[in-house]
Amino acid sequence: MKRKITKFISVALSVLIVLSSLSIIAFADGTVKRTETLDLNAEGFDVDCSNEAEGWSWDADTQTLTLNNVNFDTEGNDAIIIAKKGVTTIIMVGESTIATKDDGLAVSRGYFEGAVVFKGDGVLNVEYEGDVGSMDVGSFTLESGTLNISGGAVFILNTVIISGGTLNFDTSGCMSSNGQGFDGFYILNGGAEILGGVVNIYAERFAFFVVGVGDYDSINTDKGLVIKGGDVTLCGEMAASWVGYIDNRETVIETTGTVTIKSGRDGIGLYCGKGSIDIRGGIINNPDGLETEMLFRIPGGSAKIAKADYSAVDAAISKIPADLSVFTNESVAAVQEAVNAVDRELNVLDQRKVNDYAAAIEATVDALEEMTLPQKIAEFFNNLFNADGETDSECWLVKIFKAIAGFFATLYKSFIDIL
Repeated sequence: MKRKITKFISVALSVLIVLSSLSIIAFADGTVKRTETLDLNAEGFDVDCSNEAEGWSWDADTQTLTLNNVNFDTEGNDAIIIAKKGVTTIIMVGESTIATKDDGLAVSRGYFEGAVVFKGDGVLNVEYEGDVGSMDVGSFTLESGTLNISGGAVFILNTVIISGGTLNFDTSGCMSSNGQGFDGFYILNGGAEILGGVVNIYAERFAFFVVGVGDYDSINTDKGLVIKGGDVTLCGEMAASWVGYIDNRETVIETTGTVTIKSGRDGIGLYCGKGSIDIRGGIINNPDGLETEMLFRIPGGSAKIAKADYSAVDAAISKIPADLSVFTNESVAAVQEAVNAVDRELNVLDQRKVNDYAAAIEATVDALEEMTLPQKIAEFFNNLFNADGETDSECWLVKIFKAIAGFFATLYKSFIDIL
């Protein structure tokens, strides 16, 4: 009996050891839910610290917070309060989720002006339920990784910069405490720049609401919304953006990528309350077919829209061989038709059409077909007469001599090519 009890205790201890090992492995993956605020200004954060069970670590010198498969659910309290001075960098590893509601913000600056930079190769899901907002920071930058935000606006004191990564931001159907729909980014003093990456924003009010308060010199920018790169989709039920609510601010699109502007229930694309809209270049998609004055809405004014870029068309035309006489009439006619189809009066809103012109010309040039020997012989003798069967003013003997000389020259060249 004693031996059986001893054996049972040994088995039980073994099971406990295995379970403990499994728990440690699970903790290392950050599967333990955190329910309290992570305040990076609190006591103890002046040195490096971490919590492997929750999946986060803090580098005090560089003010870098690494989130590795974290699961934060802080209910009505802020989830993360960033450093009150300078920039807090959040590195995304694996797939993390921060869930808050009511008065709780996923990322908060507290009462300071701290900025945040998101980067990494992971995914961060920010899920908010309530009528306050999902984040409130001094400045916001996305460099890499995937950031998915849903439920509430991101309030920005100064600037937004998106240079890479993927941002999926959805506040559609979500209402703020004042009874109005949530914006995507609500920017008080500064502006926004999109330099690259993939940006998809669907907002109940405006994807970007740039209020325009104060002097931009203090934040080193004089623009409201600038898009220079990336694949960008903006949609708001009231308008895709509103730039310049209090002071004059500019909207500028001069991009190497694409911008898709979708209208909501009010049928407005980019709206300028005070300032200007300057469309300089890029591929502009208008899937709802808005008229230009509604796609770029300026009360009492109109947007500046640049002429389309025809450099690709000119480059395609430069590839056309100088001597087209060696090619079949049909293939040469196709090239000429593609060139003649080019409309040189289009603006940047038709840039895709202009690019299609270039592609069509290049395709016909690539399809040029050299005449065979019989075709060349027939061509020489056909050229002996005009279309009405009469010779021109050139002497018959001279014309026949040229035709014969051309025939033998072509014959000789064909044999050389064969050899």
